[in-house]
Amino acid sequence: MTLVSQETIAVKPCSCGCGRPRDREGQRYRKDCHTEYMRHRRAGMVERLLTPAEWALIVRERERRSGAR
Repeated sequence: MTLVSQETIAVKPCSCGCGRPRDREGQRYRKDCHTEYMRHRRAGMVERLLTPAEWALIVRERERRSGAR
């Protein structure tokens, strides 16, 4: 039998798979792992400013699609 403190059991590991404990309660990733995750996620995205008319069109299309389900 191995004795482990309750403090060790209560701390969940980072979801990225690094095995290190999370920084704060309720987080999914550690701060440095989250930064890397977001950098990787945004790598293929394009940033573009929309006109109010283009944004309204996107909103209407999203509403139409969500109402069809």
